[in-house]
Amino acid sequence: MQGKYLAKGGGPKDARLNKYKGRYAEAESRYGPRPNVVAAVQAYVDLAKHSGISPTALALRWVMMQFNPCPCRGTVSRFVQAR
Repeated sequence: MQGKYLAKGGGPKDARLNKYKGRYAEAESRYGPRPNVVAAVQAYVDLAKHSGISPTALALRWVMMQFNPCPCRGTVSRFVQAR
C-alpha cells in the first residue's frame, strides 16, 4: 500500500517480500516485479500524490467507501506501525 517496493533496490530489506525472498512463493508470484504490477503500483502512487494523500490513506479511504467495511491492519515491523 505504500509503494515501498518501487524504490531503488526493491525497497527496504526488512519489507515482507524482501525479508522472505524465495520463501514467499505465493506473494512473489502475485506481486513480483512484473512490468504490469510495477506500472499499476506507480499509477496508484501517482494518484495518491495527485490527491494530496499517502497511498495508504487512499487505500483506507477506498475500503471505507465499500459496503460494511472492516479494515484490518497488519504489519511486519514497528517502523510500518509507527507511520
